[in-house]
Amino acid sequence: MEVAPGQTATLTVPARGLTVKAGEVAFTATRLDGSEGAHTITTPYAAFSYTPQWATDVSVEARWEDGSVKLVATLTNDSPETIDAQLRGGSLPDSPVVRGIAPGQTATLVADTRSTDVKPGRVAFLQTRTVLGTFFFDQDLTAAFGGASYVPEWDVSATVATRCVADAAVLVPSLRNDSGETMHVVARTPPGTHDLGDVAPGRAVSAEVATGQMSVPAGEVTFDLTRKVLGRTYVEHVTAGYGAVDCTVLLPAASLQLGEPSYDDAHGRSYRAVSVVLDNTGSNVPASFRVTGAAQGSWEVPAHERLTVDLGQVGAQGAAYVVQAGSWSQQLAVDAFSAAPQCATPWDGDAWYVRGDMVSYGGRNYSAVWHTFGTRPGGLIGRGLWDDRGRCGEG
Repeated sequence: MEVAPGQTATLTVPARGLTVKAGEVAFTATRLDGSEGAHTITTPYAAFSYTPQWATDVSVEARWEDGSVKLVATLTNDSPETIDAQLRGGSLPDSPVVRGIAPGQTATLVADTRSTDVKPGRVAFLQTRTVLGTFFFDQDLTAAFGGASYVPEWDVSATVATRCVADAAVLVPSLRNDSGETMHVVARTPPGTHDLGDVAPGRAVSAEVATGQMSVPAGEVTFDLTRKVLGRTYVEHVTAGYGAVDCTVLLPAASLQLGEPSYDDAHGRSYRAVSVVLDNTGSNVPASFRVTGAAQGSWEVPAHERLTVDLGQVGAQGAAYVVQAGSWSQQLAVDAFSAAPQCATPWDGDAWYVRGDMVSYGGRNYSAVWHTFGTRPGGLIGRGLWDDRGRCGEG
């Protein structure tokens, strides 16, 4: 090795061992120009034995993670040599060995306790390295940790909707799992219990529960939430209310059915038959109909049916009715009508009539049989001159 004036040189000679006894070394120095001969310099050295150095910077915490309590250690290698390290849990499981932690490097060591509850404690760290075929280890490094327990999350959104299906109330309990873990859900409703199964995080589940009743009072549904972790079952209960439901439908209707107008010649009046149709086809409950006015009566009509009731006859002046069912009412009317023959021009005693002329007198129509003047229809004399064609008009 060339060494310039004032320069310092370091020469390294491998000892190929872990220990070296005390001794001395000789240095031979010569000038490059050959102006002087070689000079030998000796110097002693002390004995040396390799002593490993180990990491001292470490911290540990216990925390719930991925289904069990984990011991999580952070170890920084503040020694000058690469090491392998392992967390030794003692009564708890050990961590896997983390190999090749270089000087200044930080490593994370995780021991899975496979438990839901870990009390505070202390763990040791096994550090190892192999130098020139010799294995070295250290277990003096320890660290304390606090306890940790599994606390189940029961973050859910529970609701109960209601609706009417086929004239009966239906409850629809629903639950969304807003927690980070799967849970099993059972809904307890007044009609019965329903298993809604396992619900994964972020998922929702619901069921339609038939009550079999047309109306139900306000109530609540209880959701039983369960979760099994490492052989232990955790339970929570959540309730959700719903309002009263009434699926009763009362939609009564009524209409009149009118017969053809007729004329009673014997009494000189028009008349027609009248019936009322009590319609309950739009209801899912029976309806009590009551008719007042020109005719009166009460009738019970089953749900989804209609009933036709004869109200008798009405005269030419018409008639009015009121139909009621509960708070519902409807007014029905028969307008004035007439089936009577039209009355001809009234007879005039000062007029001449020829055969075939039509006149009316005393509410009856007459047809002239012969030429006539001043002869009143219907009298003893008039019977031979006028042909009685029957009543006309009303009354």
